Amino acid sequence: MMRLCLFLLLLSYSVLSQNVSKEELGYLINKSIPLSLNHPTEQWHKLDKSLNNKKMVLLGECNHGSREIFLLKNNFIQHLNKTLDYDVILFESGLAEMIDYYEDDNIPVKQLSHVWETEAFEALLKYAKDQNMEVAGFDVFVTGDSFQKRLDKILDNLHPNIEKEYNLVLDSLKNRNVPLEHIADKANHIINIYKTYSSALLPKSKIEKLTKRGIENRIATLHYMLQYKKDTNFPKQLAARDSLMAANINWLMTEIYPNKKAIVYTHNIHASKYNKYEEMMGEWLKPKWGKDLYSIGTFVASGRYADYDGTIKTISEPEKNDSLIDIKTIIHQLPMEATFIEIPDKACKNTGWLFEEVIMNDTFIDLKKTNTMTLSQHYDGLIFIKQVSIPKFLKND
Repeated sequence: MMRLCLFLLLLSYSVLSQNVSKEELGYLINKSIPLSLNHPTEQWHKLDKSLNNKKMVLLGECNHGSREIFLLKNNFIQHLNKTLDYDVILFESGLAEMIDYYEDDNIPVKQLSHVWETEAFEALLKYAKDQNMEVAGFDVFVTGDSFQKRLDKILDNLHPNIEKEYNLVLDSLKNRNVPLEHIADKANHIINIYKTYSSALLPKSKIEKLTKRGIENRIATLHYMLQYKKDTNFPKQLAARDSLMAANINWLMTEIYPNKKAIVYTHNIHASKYNKYEEMMGEWLKPKWGKDLYSIGTFVASGRYADYDGTIKTISEPEKNDSLIDIKTIIHQLPMEATFIEIPDKACKNTGWLFEEVIMNDTFIDLKKTNTMTLSQHYDGLIFIKQVSIPKFLKND
């Protein structure tokens, strides 16, 4: 009787854990690319055939604060640059702020999103600078403090506090306790000042064009935030931001970096080419780029990471479910510390889990707090990492 109870307990745990089958695991190991943080960039060579003729790689991450994700992505970017001539990196950071990259000998880590102010990003930007790579931001969010100085320099101090006023108005528009009528006039006043700035610029150089685009981003952001204040439709606001980010990428690759190949460094949700409930950046990019676009999602199974607000979080245990597999369970089954798997165009033997819903916790998917996705709908390839840790942040000056 004791043996029977133990057998039933183990059987129950096995069902709840939902491992992939031995055959599926064997196929996955055979078809995947083993990755290591310490290996040279040549470990990515098996992907060359798939990526050589692409024009844009959307390189996602499940969170913005994991050391191992940063190091693997740095390694991958160096390979894409050295071997396949990808010479543009576009970061999910302020387009206006990242213009600082083009100042002499400047490594503008402090103009990135604050969670990326790390040694790994400093090394990546230094590599990009040494290799004469092009770098820009594509976000409409403010991620640094450099744009005011640029506006003052170009426009002769027409309005020396405009960026400070912009940020204060933006905070008020986000604050539910501030009524629209208390802030609308001020927001429209700032929009008119920015329009005056924009019309005064007749850009010729790369920096002047980026500056004008940065001003236009400020105007567009205030418009969609005013609309959000009216209708309080957060999905609509999220879609507005992602559509503007996609528009920035399209503009950058058309007006600033034509005929170049780009790596887009972003979160998984923005890199995804499909979302069941939201209108996200990858979906906005897909009509223009089509088969020239390659999307990669990065997922982890355990460890700790720094969240966007700076708090330290621990990756949860795989969820026990009697019908769905947790992505972490699959990653734990693999013998490698990290791996890359390319998703086939069609389901074939032993790839069913890529074409079925899997559990996906510890990452943002949509505003409905969905925790499942069908990976083949979202991405062309996947990076799996067994364990992550907190990155080494740069010390404040």
